[in-house]
Amino acid sequence: MHQETEAERIAKRTERRKLIDSWRSAISKEKHDFIDYRSKFLSSATYSSLRHHLSPEIVRMIEAPRTFYVGGARGDNIRQYTLLDEVARLEREWGLL
Repeated sequence: MHQETEAERIAKRTERRKLIDSWRSAISKEKHDFIDYRSKFLSSATYSSLRHHLSPEIVRMIEAPRTFYVGGARGDNIRQYTLLDEVARLEREWGLL
């Protein structure tokens, strides 16, 4: 079994930090209304690179043909905040905080 070197750990951490930053930036900039979101974001390279890191429940919710509306502070952008929460979870799991 291959023992990861310090250089490999640093490279892995750097690559993960780049992924986190690119996902967070793309999600924050994306318009998350239902029509644009389904047609653009779900077929984007950003979502493709993020999808396999998401929990199965989140993938089902994000890709569902319909998602219920939740009013209030986070209601208008529930998909955006859900994805940002998942990115934050990955950031913690990868020890990048």
